[in-house]
Amino acid sequence: MSHEDVDLPGMMRDAAGMFVARLGDSADAIRLPAPSLPPCSASLQWHNTLFAGPEFRRAHIEVFEVPGQFAVLHACILPHLDNHAPIFGFDMVSGQSQATGIFLDYSPVTAAAAEMALSDAVPACARSHFLHKRERPDWGGIFSHEFFAIRPSSVGEVRDAMALALAALAHYLGKLKPSAGGAIPGVVAGQAAYARGQRMNPHTFRMLSRHVGGACARRFIEEVLFPLPGEKEDLLF
Repeated sequence: MSHEDVDLPGMMRDAAGMFVARLGDSADAIRLPAPSLPPCSASLQWHNTLFAGPEFRRAHIEVFEVPGQFAVLHACILPHLDNHAPIFGFDMVSGQSQATGIFLDYSPVTAAAAEMALSDAVPACARSHFLHKRERPDWGGIFSHEFFAIRPSSVGEVRDAMALALAALAHYLGKLKPSAGGAIPGVVAGQAAYARGQRMNPHTFRMLSRHVGGACARRFIEEVLFPLPGEKEDLLF
């Protein structure tokens, strides 16, 4: 990837702003109070935005940046517990001018979730030209068979991948149905399995604990990033 005048963290902040704007435009979506965060270095830039709405019970956009070193963009949208729809997930990890990973998926929670597939939003041909694919991680059994994971080889690939993510987000939000109330046991179990699976990602814990300590990192992962259905979903320090 070219290192000339590339500000990938800036691109990620811009993308996060587009995610937030799109979620804010969703019918009757409300912005929830931002979670309280643990004490951390003044140089750390850490922003979390939460939404809830008739079509989704929780949407979380996070930008975690150590200026001059690395940045993480994370987006996760959870349907209501009476909806078999998959979970929307997007992540990007980069240094100042080198992206190391971009990940996108509609992760199924029940067999019925296959009715909404990533290929409906971004056809396979739109994902096929990226040069360096990444393998599904060992803990990644929660992801769909269309799980999109790359190590971008150029700034152009970063832009293309972000465009795919925004297209996938628009398609996803357009397909979600308002909640009728209640909960389907299989959906609850599937969303819980997704949260537990994500909590097994060792890279997330290692990165957070380096900056806020192990105990705070574990609480943030379990209470803000990937809370179980029905558990407390804000973090108080």
